[in-house]
Amino acid sequence: MMWLLLWGCDSSPSVPAELAEQHAALEAWKDAEQHRKAGDYLSALEDVERALEKDTRSPELWLSKGHVLAGLQRFDEAIAAASRALEFREGWSDAYYDRACWYSRAGEVERAAADLAIALSEGGIDRLTAAADPDLEALRADERFSSIIPDRYLPADVQADERSFFLGSDWEVHFKFLNRPDAAVELRLLDLGDWPARHVRTVEDIWPEGAVNSHDLRIVFRVTGSGAGSLGPWHIEASGLSRELASVKYAFRQPPLQDVAVLKPMKKTHFLVPSTHFMGVSFHEPVRRGGSVLIKTYPGERVEWAADRSVGHELREKGQTKWLGWSAKLPPESFVEIRRGSQSIWSGKI
Repeated sequence: MMWLLLWGCDSSPSVPAELAEQHAALEAWKDAEQHRKAGDYLSALEDVERALEKDTRSPELWLSKGHVLAGLQRFDEAIAAASRALEFREGWSDAYYDRACWYSRAGEVERAAADLAIALSEGGIDRLTAAADPDLEALRADERFSSIIPDRYLPADVQADERSFFLGSDWEVHFKFLNRPDAAVELRLLDLGDWPARHVRTVEDIWPEGAVNSHDLRIVFRVTGSGAGSLGPWHIEASGLSRELASVKYAFRQPPLQDVAVLKPMKKTHFLVPSTHFMGVSFHEPVRRGGSVLIKTYPGERVEWAADRSVGHELREKGQTKWLGWSAKLPPESFVEIRRGSQSIWSGKI
């Protein structure tokens, strides 16, 4: 295992005698990686076997040999190499995950499921990685293991309250999905005409879970008319994965004697995900994106502008508000002011 530590100092003019074997193993491994990435698996195999002659107890080298053998479609031998790696590093999630992939490619789905369950429970491998991996197709196709292996789509879900809501009340559509830190999210409706509500607020709560984040996203609508139907279907993309989500049902009612004719239905709108669309926006510096103006403030601050219909955005982490966002369609040279209590933080035309 010492050979890996030499990566940062392998340009030294001399190597102590006691480390010479590890240094030679490192050089051979570097050659193997170059050949493997170039698709020359036979040369890579010669290189990694040369490395193992110098250091037979390195779990990294054994797992590297497994990757080379898998590239040659020699999955039984790749599995054996991963098993050797686990002999030298017990509980190594990377080795369990790779072996699960190779068991799956070899058609041994029960063993693949067992290894994948260990890899996911150890925390070194996340569900997004497993969802996108084509090596797990045989395992993914087996209904017995649907609770272990995600399908090849973004883990995501959508729900809404199907009870009746009166005019003027708020109705929410609730999304849950996984994403990698700082990766963009796109959320859109696949079918939307006029309907009796308007978008007023979006709240996103992020819960870090190792290499991925769990996102709770609430889109809040103000009921502006009466009627019943469905909103959707939806399409969501994140971390290189996507998913089609079903429509959600709604039922909006008009109280007796209330005039619905003066209430305007919502037109087609673009749903901004706060963590994505406010990523490059600085605090207290309004920016214009197309016809919209975006502003990011600290909690407790407010925005004053001549916007007919603005939308509020809130980003939370573990339930605590990190910042508030504001967006609205504004004509050029519109006056905007950001206030904290009675104090003006920023004012001007945008």
